[in-house]
Amino acid sequence: MFTFDVLEDFRLANLECKTSAYQYYQLLRRKTEPLAPQKLKWGGRNKTRESDGNTISEVRTAELAPFCPCCPQPGVNLPDNWKEDQNKWVYRRTLMADGNFKADHIRKSTGDKDVWLSPGSSMLPHREEYTEFLRAAENIKTKAPCENSFRAIENTLLYAKTCDINGIVAITCLQHGCFAPGSVADLYRGEQQKNVDWVLLQSLKYSNMDPEQGLLFFYDIACQYSVHFQRRIGRRLPVGLDTDFAIGQFHVHGHKEKCLFRFSSMFIPQSGVVIGEILESLWANLNAVTLAMRTATLAHRAEMLDDHICDSNHKKALNIVRMLCKRYVLANKRAADAEDTRDEIAECVSTRNITAWTNAVVEAENTRYIDLSVMDIYGMSASYEDHLAVPAEDELLNGEYQWHVLCWAKRALKNSRADEARQIANLREKISKGISDIALQSRVLGIDGSDIRNVDPLASLTETEPLPGDALFSNLNDFEPPDNEIDVDDEESSDEADVPTVLTAAVASPPLAEHPTTASLSHTGAHLHAENIIIPLPSTVPQCALQLRSHELGLRECQADALLKLLREIIAKKSMLYSHTLRGAGRQLIKTRSCDQINTLNKKRSDLVYAYARCRHTMMTLKADDTILRKFKELSKADIKSNTYVHVGRDDESAPAALQESNRVLYLKSRALASRWREELLLVKYEMEWTVRYFKHNHDVWVDWSSDSSPGAKAYARRKAAQYLQQAQVAEGEFIKYNRAQLHLVT
Repeated sequence: MFTFDVLEDFRLANLECKTSAYQYYQLLRRKTEPLAPQKLKWGGRNKTRESDGNTISEVRTAELAPFCPCCPQPGVNLPDNWKEDQNKWVYRRTLMADGNFKADHIRKSTGDKDVWLSPGSSMLPHREEYTEFLRAAENIKTKAPCENSFRAIENTLLYAKTCDINGIVAITCLQHGCFAPGSVADLYRGEQQKNVDWVLLQSLKYSNMDPEQGLLFFYDIACQYSVHFQRRIGRRLPVGLDTDFAIGQFHVHGHKEKCLFRFSSMFIPQSGVVIGEILESLWANLNAVTLAMRTATLAHRAEMLDDHICDSNHKKALNIVRMLCKRYVLANKRAADAEDTRDEIAECVSTRNITAWTNAVVEAENTRYIDLSVMDIYGMSASYEDHLAVPAEDELLNGEYQWHVLCWAKRALKNSRADEARQIANLREKISKGISDIALQSRVLGIDGSDIRNVDPLASLTETEPLPGDALFSNLNDFEPPDNEIDVDDEESSDEADVPTVLTAAVASPPLAEHPTTASLSHTGAHLHAENIIIPLPSTVPQCALQLRSHELGLRECQADALLKLLREIIAKKSMLYSHTLRGAGRQLIKTRSCDQINTLNKKRSDLVYAYARCRHTMMTLKADDTILRKFKELSKADIKSNTYVHVGRDDESAPAALQESNRVLYLKSRALASRWREELLLVKYEMEWTVRYFKHNHDVWVDWSSDSSPGAKAYARRKAAQYLQQAQVAEGEFIKYNRAQLHLVT
């Protein structure tokens, strides 16, 4: 009895603490003889275990490997009439393959004479069957757009002389991370397609799968792997099995852009919301024990891998109830949020466009199994790139020009550049040309400029009170190259000392024959720059008539609407530069020019955000009601991104072609996201039912085994039956709080 207790203690220490056999041996020596542990020696230390001639009980292939409670398994956790369900897509099996090059093994010079205990009965296959399959497999060179060499595979081939095994490859269920029975295999010459073919065939054979369920298979290089898939193993696949391929969300962005739309799960209908990288986290746990397996015998290494992988599945089963409840709450919330986002975007697009775009994407989804290129509909067409109009500076009001020049001049005091000084002077000239017209209109309307509040516009340029919109650009990457700085001249330095002055002289004077220049605008002999002159408008005169304030408010609404439309065009242009020019640039010259264009667009976007912030502030000064302020909300960082930028108006059919194309892509992506979350919510409800059925099925199996066995085996079977019954009761009690409508089907 003591021996079995020690073995069980060592197994738990190995599973939880990753303790090797040598480390546990040293622990026993110190516990037995603390003062002189070196005196104790293990009698079998330098011996290998040998067979005593007794035969081991026959165990079927993968019989000792547990599988996932949530995955749909006919005959285990599915009802008899599952093929008649209208939501038949939920029964599709989703699997993922990945390799681990940390689990290598050093070649032994003395040979390996260890005894194999029930090989192939759990996760690793029979070595003879696996070797024979690899020998007969056909290597087919794949010509795919994304084909390239991977550093991980090249590095493993370099160590082929010292290692007889370079790593392992495995299959897991995608949603829950449970290893499929019999689907872990060694890699002898890197991660080749024939290794993945073997583990995939094993997982389909030993995981209780019906061909009518279908298969969604995730693999890091599925775009290459799927090309000759039927040619390699089509004759070995179950008859009638429909297979679809996808790439995980982390790896798909390392492929070409066309792979994103063709193989990302976000654009695959009836796939739910999955990341497709769950094996990476499982490898992290297994890698803690791979160092101890490098020098072990092959038989002992196989036993350790089987034990750790089966224990991983066991832990998944223990935590499956809590995980499903969390997924249900998350899916319920995200589905509602995604639908709200989709509806918000749809409100800004005409009904005719919505109908046309929806019909086109539905047709593409129905034909993607025949031709994957139809999924490129989610991408932005490059033919619209040249139709974007870059907003001219004259489209901004003089008041906003004043604000922009004021900000620019203040910042130029600390970091002045020659080109900025020239641009400031040009902007001042443009502002001053329009001041006389505004002054004339103010005099005609009876606005007295002497009542303008004398507020220093430089006050909001202090460090304690940032500019409106400054927070939007505090962490944005800027492509602007460093220029040679020059000293600030006297004229620019005088900005800080200038005091904002009311344009009383211009209001009281008759119309000028020509526009005044900056030098001609003076008050009591003091030289003033145009940006320091407060223009008399209803928003700046407290005693102005209510009718005039309403008139300016209407104009400000038009201005804000125009600024948002210009901002959308800038963001659409920037998105096109990224997707069609910068990412596909083959030469450094093209990348440099693209970065310069993006830098220019970033500056124009910054100008528009500043102008919009000032316009909205003015509308608040004019006592705009809540309806107007809700329509023209305060911008945040999320509002100026390419995937969530601001929307205004329903007149999208009159917008530039590129802006309409950007709206189309944005709507289709929001529609796809909402569809995936709705599918995820429905799938979680079904998985709750399947989990309860799985535990009840295993309870019945162990009850049957307890009726015809020896006393010891009968006691063990009854204990296992009680455990599964308790798990079923706990799961049903928790799930019924969330999914009462679905669980009433469980019998």
